Amino acid sequence: MIRYAAGRLAVTVPILLAISFATFWAAGEISSPAAQLTLNPRISPEARRAYIESLGLDEPFFGRYLIWLGNFATGDLGTSLVRNGQDVWPLVRSAMANTLLLIVVAMALSLAIGLAVGTLSALRPGSVIDRASTAVSFLGISIPVFWLGLMLQLLFGLYLAEWLRLGAPVLPTAGIYSPGRQGFDLLDRARHLALPTMALSLQLVAAYSRYMRSSMLDVMGADYISTARAKGLPERHVVVRHGVRNALIPVTTLAAVDLGLLVGGLIVTERVFQYPGMGLLFLDALHGGDYPVLLATVMIVSAAVFLMNLLADLLYAVLDPRIRYG
Repeated sequence: MIRYAAGRLAVTVPILLAISFATFWAAGEISSPAAQLTLNPRISPEARRAYIESLGLDEPFFGRYLIWLGNFATGDLGTSLVRNGQDVWPLVRSAMANTLLLIVVAMALSLAIGLAVGTLSALRPGSVIDRASTAVSFLGISIPVFWLGLMLQLLFGLYLAEWLRLGAPVLPTAGIYSPGRQGFDLLDRARHLALPTMALSLQLVAAYSRYMRSSMLDVMGADYISTARAKGLPERHVVVRHGVRNALIPVTTLAAVDLGLLVGGLIVTERVFQYPGMGLLFLDALHGGDYPVLLATVMIVSAAVFLMNLLADLLYAVLDPRIRYG
């Protein structure tokens, strides 16, 4: 397994280099750090030249790319161009922490509900539970995230407050803490996480429940399930130890890919709820032409996707001892 992981990582490095080169080129094409100089007609040619030299824009393209790549490899992500020269790493670190918190909560909730619903539907195909979960799952998959987020904001931020005559929103609709809040408040942070988690979890629950149902139906009809029952094993033991464990293998792929994409994704959810995570940071950097932040977010997202896929492959061997990697 170690050799397999090392081989996958060896293949990943050239791919990440190709992504970094393409992103560096694209960032230079869509944004120009020197463009803001045109807003000041009084700037002298000497000051303009000094500013360009300070950013290294007087170097050839490949020279600038190699300089950036060397700095990035040593952990120097550069400084923001639109945030008063603030270092990129603290910005990315704070956004990553916020995104990871949202992902962990949403993934844990989605997996717990989705796997339970999918298992129950597979054990009772054609029942009321199965039909209801299928209808709700199709509805959840079909609803756009941005629309769901807006509806949740209207419901919990406006309508429920009016209907219940509370005078304040039931749940916060934006941000990660209340204005004027001092220090860390677990309850306040949880209330701000509630709506983004709901918006993010609905489609995940729908997808996981459908995958788990389909996988469980295939597994429960396998020969080794009949053998386990013929041995007199309790039905709970058959379902959990033999059924659920093997049914989790295809779901693992979906969950790992989702986790990798969510690390840097969540663009729609974070924009709707103004949640200061990686997705919102990426959009702000893209709109503001802040290419050092843009490059850092893209590279971290790309690395996360590859690592999560590698984790999924390694989990196969844990879930199914028959799988071996050379």
